[in-house]
Amino acid sequence: MTSNPPNPQHHHALTGLARCESCRLPMSAISEPETSYICPNRIRGGPDDCPTPPTDARTLDEAAVMYLVSHLTANPGFRKVASQAKQDADKVKEAQKATEERASNELGNQNRERLHLLEEVEMERTTYTEATGRLNELNDLRSGLQADIGECREESERQDFICDERRLRDAAWNMDTYLDSTEPEAVQQLLESFIKEVLVRPGTATIRYTVPMPPLAPSGGVNEDVISLEPPASLE
Repeated sequence: MTSNPPNPQHHHALTGLARCESCRLPMSAISEPETSYICPNRIRGGPDDCPTPPTDARTLDEAAVMYLVSHLTANPGFRKVASQAKQDADKVKEAQKATEERASNELGNQNRERLHLLEEVEMERTTYTEATGRLNELNDLRSGLQADIGECREESERQDFICDERRLRDAAWNMDTYLDSTEPEAVQQLLESFIKEVLVRPGTATIRYTVPMPPLAPSGGVNEDVISLEPPASLE
């Protein structure tokens, strides 16, 4: 594992998951002077209060994802997990699509009403002042519906990101693109579904992860393992 230069686009994918093994505290994610994880006790009191040095964020994130990918893809239950995730994501996408269609239909109705009001004004069958209140109301409703449609599409795209088995495999070969994704929340959500915690200590770290098996899986629902991250993932 090699240390990388700071990257302003790096999103600290293990935020909330990286913990100092010595102090048992969640490590703080900082961007200056280096993009790193650091124990709060180390921040307050220095090495005397915590022996765990600052850990380069990209180095630790890449190592965790790399080991996670290699172990999960070798796990016989992973394909079942991926299949279940795909089914769950499809259900979410189907619901989002129905919501989007309803919003689009309502938006169409409102657009027709807006055009009718403007036509009434143009034909002098009503005044613009009389129509203004309803037009403003329609404009507000349109903004809300357009926002709903955008959220539905974003959620569908996020589900595609999370459930795509190939994306996990590709992560091992294209770490920069994966961890610098424009969907940092999706990356973190994906990692949180597998990683329980990453215990950091001087010179190394241990990743605890689980394979979230489908409820009826023969394994009984959960598989866990402990993997050491070597070599050191430290800035000091």
